[in-house]
Amino acid sequence: MASASEQKTEKSSLLVYLKDLSGSGNDPEIVGGFESDKQAFSFARAYLYDSIERCRVPGAFGNDVLESWKLFGEDVEVKKGDEIVWNSEEEVAQMVKVKAQRQECNWRELDPRAEAQPEDAQHCACGHEHACDHGCDHHHDEDDFEDNNEIMVGL
Repeated sequence: MASASEQKTEKSSLLVYLKDLSGSGNDPEIVGGFESDKQAFSFARAYLYDSIERCRVPGAFGNDVLESWKLFGEDVEVKKGDEIVWNSEEEVAQMVKVKAQRQECNWRELDPRAEAQPEDAQHCACGHEHACDHGCDHHHDEDDFEDNNEIMVGL
């Protein structure tokens, strides 16, 4: 049996599978290296919420958002080996009903690959990276930002 100090340094064996629902991606992107199972599950939920919000047009809720997400979003599964231990079906129906808060979509903060991202990458307040600083390429309501005057922030 591992000692307490050995258990603290052991990373999660969970893998998060990110699947493009638009049909443009063949194989899912696999993210691993999480410090804990909690981090893996939190990352999966935040990534899913972010995908849903990118598919939400202003004022849309419920089935309208769900249909858009099924066509253009990204599905998420968490696996331990070959076993699916969490999938989006468990929460997506509730997520499309309520507009997410910015912190609920902040998967980048939980991403174990974050060290690989350039420090000067520009992200809007909701966490999306942009090729330019002219704003988002997805829909936002003014309510999306706590401070509407500060849309772009550097990480």
